[in-house]
Amino acid sequence: MRKVTVELIPNPETRRRRDFNKISSIEALQILKTDFDKGIRLGIGICTIKEGFSLEDMKGLDIIEVLDVIKAEKNKYTCLIKIKVPDEYVMLMKKFDLDLIWDTPTIIAENKLIISVIGDKESLKRFLEAVKLLGDIRSIKYLPSAFQNYNVLSCLTDRQRDVVLEAKRSGYYDYPRRISGEHLAEKIGISKAATIEHLRKAEARIISNIFGGY
Repeated sequence: MRKVTVELIPNPETRRRRDFNKISSIEALQILKTDFDKGIRLGIGICTIKEGFSLEDMKGLDIIEVLDVIKAEKNKYTCLIKIKVPDEYVMLMKKFDLDLIWDTPTIIAENKLIISVIGDKESLKRFLEAVKLLGDIRSIKYLPSAFQNYNVLSCLTDRQRDVVLEAKRSGYYDYPRRISGEHLAEKIGISKAATIEHLRKAEARIISNIFGGY
């Protein structure tokens, strides 16, 4: 597992899909939840507002919803925010089958995108191919993965974590099993193949992190 941070200049099509008439930038401080199935990302971030506007002017914007203000300083607001994941991100996740943990720094601005993700070698390779469709890459930085407030499940994507926890709660890992893979998939609401794939990837990541030094 490695972390990669990519800075790119968004192409005209990517820039056209964003509403930055009132916002200068959105910088993620901590990503709490990413749900690409629903197209929503929840987190704590800094919203920088353009001169002449206030936080009230952000109401009704498509890209962001401010749920609570933690700190206000001039035109910068530290907020609990819900961001609508842009359609192009959702498309790339599905097209390139990206299985990633979204991390910081992540900055969305009119003329700049900084995206940080954690994943295995193959996932990061597909990610770098995918982001080329959003704009011109200016820099790529690789770092060892470091999970904040570490626990064994923090190495999983949100979807993997949801599936493996439901499997545990439902008795999939009991002996004998109290639920089959097929019935677990029905309970979660996805296909059996997708359920088993999420479980296998989650199990592999957990084992790799537990035995990372061996």
